[in-house]
Parts: sequence; structure tokens; C-alpha cells
Amino acid sequence: CPDQWPSVLSAIGAAAGAEGGVMFAFSKLRGLVFEFNGSLDPHSATVFKARHANNVWVQGMAKRRKDELVISDMLIKPRELMRTEFYDEVLKPQQLVHGALVTLTAGADIEIQFSVQKSVKRGPFTAGEVTSVRRLVPHVRRALGVSVRLMSGASMQNRLCSITDCLTCPALTLNRCGEMVEANAHAQRLAGSGLLPLSRSGLKLSDSSEQRRLVLALKEVCGGTRMRTLVLTEGMSRFEVV
Repeated sequence: CPDQWPSVLSAIGAAAGAEGGVMFAFSKLRGLVFEFNGSLDPHSATVFKARHANNVWVQGMAKRRKDELVISDMLIKPRELMRTEFYDEVLKPQQLVHGALVTLTAGADIEIQFSVQKSVKRGPFTAGEVTSVRRLVPHVRRALGVSVRLMSGASMQNRLCSITDCLTCPALTLNRCGEMVEANAHAQRLAGSGLLPLSRSGLKLSDSSEQRRLVLALKEVCGGTRMRTLVLTEGMSRFEVV
């Protein structure tokens, strides 16, 4: 749910030994689409939007590939960063100087600036901290795709608790073992008609090799693979799973 992003960003920051994290989404047509702040100074975020949306970090990231995690010290040396107005007005009040940055996309025209930021006192990112953030980036990207759809749909105004119920396609949530966490009404109707081999324990395919393919795909996604698409067979039926 979009409301959970501030706490998620705080948790990602903590996992990386950082002060916190922020996320800004911009559209060429609509400007700022959304922002989420995890444990960083709200006033500095306001100053960033008003005067420093195009800063030295953003300019450096524009030359990098989307979805690539970049440490800010690779874009500009800290002593050079400290001579910029962006540092004076946005970073310095929070005693921040190091960032782990990535540019993500959601939809055709939305670009998201996601960063985790460390203070001068904590020092540069270690190799282990970089690895922690890099492992989480595919999951952040995937969750953002769902968040954007929820924000644009009427279901978001209904404040539904279940993510699957907000989606118009048959949808279910499984864990890495293929066990069921939740299923929406569309999926339950297919299961009731016998078209989807859904039970209380999850998707249970009668062909053991098909079941192994499903579980392997789940484990790969839980390990960081962005997306897996499968066509599975159950008896005479074939269906696609993303």
C-alpha cells in the first residue's frame, strides 16, 4: 500500500546504515506525481522540490542506466558537493553527504528518484551496505509498479486492506514455497469453476514438474529477479502466471 512507503524507506535506510530514504516521482506532463519520506527532514524535502530538483546528483544520474544503483561519491566528490547550493540548502541541514541513488521508471512517463542517504558522521557506504540496498532495488521497483496502479484507481479511495482485491485481474499472493497468503475474488471464482487449481495451501498443480517450475520461479523472484512469466498446464487447461 502507498501509505507504507515512509516506513519501508526508513527500514531500507536502517538496513544500509543510513539516516533514511526518500522517493520522488516526476512526470513530464504532470510534474511531481508523489513523494515519500522515510526518516529524513520534511523541510529539506520542501526546499529540494522548490529549488533543487535539478541538482548535481540528478544531473549525474541522468547519464546512468535506469535501475542501476550508483553511489553519489562516484558522481561528485564530497568536497566538491559541499561547495554547491544543493548541499548548503538540502543536505547540510541534515548533516548528509553520501547517497545510494537509483532512477526507476513506472509507466510510460513516470520517473522515480529513489535514494538512501548517510550522514558525514557515519561515513561512506561500505560494500556490505551497498549490497543490502542493491538486493532490495528489484523489490522496490516491483512494489512501485503496484503502488502506481493503486494510486490511479478508484480502489485507492476505498482504502481496501488487500492488495489483490485492488487489482482487476485474477490475483493471489504466494510465498516462496508456493503457499497461499491471499487471493482476490476473481481468482476464487476461477478456482470455484475448476479452471484454477487453487486450494487453501496455494496453487497445487497435479503435474509435479509443473509445480516445481512454479516454486522455482517464486524463489527466483523472492531472490531479486524482477519478473517471471510462466505458462502452466493443469490437465487440459493452460494459463499464464506473472
